[in-house]
This record gives sequence, C-alpha cells and structure tokens, in this order.
Amino acid sequence: MIVYHYTTKEAYDGIISTKQFIPSFFSTALDAVYGEGWYFTDLPPSSSDEELYQLRGQPEPERIKRYLVFDINSTLLQNTRPHVYRLALERVQESVIKLVNYYIENKVVIKFIRGGSRK
Repeated sequence: MIVYHYTTKEAYDGIISTKQFIPSFFSTALDAVYGEGWYFTDLPPSSSDEELYQLRGQPEPERIKRYLVFDINSTLLQNTRPHVYRLALERVQESVIKLVNYYIENKVVIKFIRGGSRK
C-alpha cells in the first residue's frame, strides 16, 4: 500500500540526512493519539491543503510542506480513522525505520520510495 508521511522541512531534513525515521511516542503529545508508532495517510501530495489539515484537525501549514512516500504491506498497518494509518512499534523489530527496504521472512514489507516537497 502506498502511504505518505507529511512533516516539516526541519524534520524532513533530519530524516533524509540520518536516513532514519523515528516513531511518534506518547510523550510527544497528540502525535501518538492512537498509540506509539509511525503515522501515515493515503492522501497524496496533490491533495488540497484543506484535506491534509483534516488529518490533524487544524491548519498547520508547516507540517505539510514535506513528505515521505513508502510502500508498506497493508497487513502491518492499522487504519485508525479515515485516511490515517498507524504502523505500531511492535510490528517492526527496530526502534527506527531506516530508509532502506525492511524485510520480514525474506519479503520486503516496508519500502522507502522517495521524499518530496509540496509547494
């Protein structure tokens, strides 16, 4: 399943430079409202700002400036609400998603496709 993670320029630059995508934890307030893990959406970068604002419930223009695209095996994702998916910490054996292919039983289950910029 193709999914997207939207973020700020600063966070994006950190992810790209370290090649590590850290999860959201309860200590980071509302970012982990459905549990700790990585959060994604099926809404592509061509979606309107208003559609993407609905993911967080409020306009936060800086948080939709950059995005990461992944192909993740849908059996690993929990659909928490419309257009929002969570990859739970316990589904991945590492504390970060490295921007390389991730395998379980010799099958690629998480593949980083690319990063990008909106507007």
